[in-house]
Amino acid sequence: MSRKRIIISALRRSGSTIFWRCFRQASGALCFDEPFNPTLIQLPQSHEKDVYGEYIDALETDSTAFWDSYAPIYSLDELSNTFPQGQAAWLQWLLRRNDEVVIDTTRCWNKVGRLAEVVDGDVYVIHLHRSPAGFAASHLLPSELTSSLPGRWQLFKRRRRFFEMKSGFNYWNVEEITGCGPQSAYGVKILGDEGLAKRFYSWTAHTRLMYFWKDAYERVEQAGESAFGDRYMSVSYERFSRQPEVVLTEIQQRTGLSLDLERLPDVKPSKSVFQEEDARWYEAAENAGIEASRQVLFRPQ
Repeated sequence: MSRKRIIISALRRSGSTIFWRCFRQASGALCFDEPFNPTLIQLPQSHEKDVYGEYIDALETDSTAFWDSYAPIYSLDELSNTFPQGQAAWLQWLLRRNDEVVIDTTRCWNKVGRLAEVVDGDVYVIHLHRSPAGFAASHLLPSELTSSLPGRWQLFKRRRRFFEMKSGFNYWNVEEITGCGPQSAYGVKILGDEGLAKRFYSWTAHTRLMYFWKDAYERVEQAGESAFGDRYMSVSYERFSRQPEVVLTEIQQRTGLSLDLERLPDVKPSKSVFQEEDARWYEAAENAGIEASRQVLFRPQ
């Protein structure tokens, strides 16, 4: 049996979990979600979203080898384009667990080029990316707040001041990663240019999120195509959510991984982005260096 291994690279809040679940439910592959997540230290405690099962199985098989291999990527580590030996060995350990493996990660957006140096030549990389406006809105208006009355009230207030917010998007550590000033790690290691850094930290939250999206998107696209060639695929979350069978059939044909499309989870089409008609989205795009068109910003049908 030939090996079929896939690594999914995405940013947080880009639909990577439902995308990953498609492989988990519809293929025979061993699927690991977010292996570099520092919260895996909580194992063998289960996760509310039922994404830890494969880790718990591996832990029960050989807990010593598991913890000797485990190497998370923390926020500061994401800003480095290197792939330290610890994380490389952990990834290799997981890839060796089965002939068919799918791994979903949101912490390697600056490491895809180096990724090719630490995995075998049969590994495919799929870049799953959401629209820039959709990515920004999902961080500032987290759907998780709808689960309680205080959360819904907070969400209402966030909608009222959405385009004026200067902070408040650290639910998934992105505000921690992007920092709070030109001398922060992101300002120095990623932005680099002092003038750009000063502009970046003067922008509103949705503009900063869109710039972060653009920078990460370009890094993955350029490094992925260069390092993986024909084993690199770029997938729009909006297209996937509207046509999951079509997109997954294309992936099946490219990678050779067999998928039973009758066993897919319930994939719901992406919703319209908050206040798409507001001109401030286009102003933010121009500041962030993104093409200020509806097609690029929102990816409508």
